[in-house]
Amino acid sequence: QMGLMGMGGFQAAKEKAPSPKKREKRPQDIFPQLSCLNKDEMLSHAMTVPIGWDGGNFSIGRSGLLDDENDFELDGMGIQDKHCEFKVVRGGNASTSHMLLRLSSEGAQVSVNGEAVLWGDGGSLVSHLDRVVLGPCRLLCLFLTQPLTSEERASHTYRVAFREFASGGHSGMADQADMSPARQDLVDRINEIDQQITEANLIGREMGAGVAFRSQVQVGTLGLERHDATVEDLVSLNDSRVVVSCVAEKSEKAFSQQAMLHATDDEKAAAEHAGGQGGESFEEASEEAADGWKARVLFEVEAADFGDLLASLKAAHSNLQALTGGLGSSSGAPPLAASKAPGGLGGDSSTLDAASGAASASAAAAWQRQQFEAAASKVFDAMDEAGRGCVDRDALAAALLRFDRNQDPTFLDRVLEDENLVDMEEEMSFPQFAAFLARFLRRQVLECLEGYVANPELFEALGGRKALNSQRTRGRRTLGLGGDDLGAGDLDALDDLETAGE
Repeated sequence: QMGLMGMGGFQAAKEKAPSPKKREKRPQDIFPQLSCLNKDEMLSHAMTVPIGWDGGNFSIGRSGLLDDENDFELDGMGIQDKHCEFKVVRGGNASTSHMLLRLSSEGAQVSVNGEAVLWGDGGSLVSHLDRVVLGPCRLLCLFLTQPLTSEERASHTYRVAFREFASGGHSGMADQADMSPARQDLVDRINEIDQQITEANLIGREMGAGVAFRSQVQVGTLGLERHDATVEDLVSLNDSRVVVSCVAEKSEKAFSQQAMLHATDDEKAAAEHAGGQGGESFEEASEEAADGWKARVLFEVEAADFGDLLASLKAAHSNLQALTGGLGSSSGAPPLAASKAPGGLGGDSSTLDAASGAASASAAAAWQRQQFEAAASKVFDAMDEAGRGCVDRDALAAALLRFDRNQDPTFLDRVLEDENLVDMEEEMSFPQFAAFLARFLRRQVLECLEGYVANPELFEALGGRKALNSQRTRGRRTLGLGGDDLGAGDLDALDDLETAGE
C-alpha cells in the first residue's frame, strides 16, 4: 500500500484524514468532586458531583431559579435557593490550591467532618476525604481531590460518616468508642430515626399541621432486679424498640401560627380543645410542662414503619415547593424554638428554662408568620398576573391541582367543598387567600396521617376528617391509645395470632 501511494503519499493521506476526537472527561474523572455515600454500600460513589479547579465559584441550591441557576441543583427539606458554594483559593498549581466551602444563605445547614459550617465565619477549607453533609442529612458525601484507593473506600463508609455527623464530630465519636455492639447498634437506630423526625417536623411546621413527632426507646425489664445492672446490661439483655409518637402541639401551635392570623372564634375554640385545655388561654397553654405530652398523642408507630409516613409527607411537601420553593427557603435563620425539632432527640423544650423558652417560642412564632406571609404572597402574586390584588376560581384551581398526587378527578371538587367554595363567584383577596392556604396546607398533612390515627377525637379537633379508617388501615401498624382502643399488649397478641394464622 505504501508503494501504491508513491513518494510522500502516506504523509499526504495522514494530513487529509480527520483528526481523532478528543475524549471528553467523564464526571467521575473530574477532581475535586463530591462522591455521594449511601446506606446501601453498593450504591455508594455511584453519583458524583464534579467541581474542578478551573471554574469560578461552584454553587449548590434549589432547582427552578430563573434569574441565577445553580451549578448543582438539589431540592428537598432544608435546602435553600442558594445553599452553599465551593470557592477555589488559588495557589501556584492544583497541588497548592485549596477549596473553601462557605454558606450562601443564613438559614443553610452544611457540616464538614461532623461540625457545622457557620454563617459569616468565612467558611471551611476542605481536603481530600473530608465528609460533607448538605442540609439536615439531605446528602452525605466525600470530598475527593483524587481517586479513592481500595483502603480508603473500605474505611470511609456511609455508616462511619453518619455516626460522625450524628455525634457532632470527633469528640462525639470518642464518647461512643467504648460502647458494646448492641448499644452502638441502638444508638445508630436512634440517630437514623432522629434525622427522619427532624425532616417530618420541618414539613409539619412549614405546612402548619399543628403536630410534632417524638421518638422513644422501649426496653424490657430483664436485669432490673440486679442492683449493679448498667445501661449496657439492659440493652444487651432486652430486645429494645424505637417508637415514634405523633403529638398534637399545644396552644397556638395546635392550630398553626399561619391560620391564627385569620382564625374565627370557632376555629380558635377547636384549637383550645385540641390542646386539651378547655377554656385555658393560648398564653397559659403555652406554659404547660413538657411531661404532659402523652395526653396529646395521635398515634404511635414502630420506627421501621415511619419511613413510609415520611415518604408521603415529603410528597405533599414537594407540591408546596413547586408553588413556593418551600415556606422556609427564604434567607434568615429561624430563632431557636423554630430551628429545633419539637420533641425527638435533642429537641425537647423542657431543656430550656421557662423564661428563655417563652421568649424563644414568641420569636419563633413571629418568624413563622413572616415566612408564611412571604410565601403566600409569592404564590398570590404569581396567580394575580394582572396585578389586581385578587384571584379568581380558575387561577386558584390551577395552583391547587399541583397537590393532586394521585390524579384524582374529584380532587379539586373535594377541596372546594371542604372550603365551601364550590359556587365561588367572587374573587379572593390576599387575606382571604392566606387564610385558605393555611387551612389547605394543614389538611394536606392531616390526610397523610389519617391512616395511622388512634385518637379520632383529637384528630377531628385538629381539623382532620370525622370518619377515620380502622387502626389497621393500609396494613400499617399503630399502637392503641386509651379509651376502648386496643392496648399495646393486645396488639402484640393479635400479631402473634396473625402470624400463626399465616
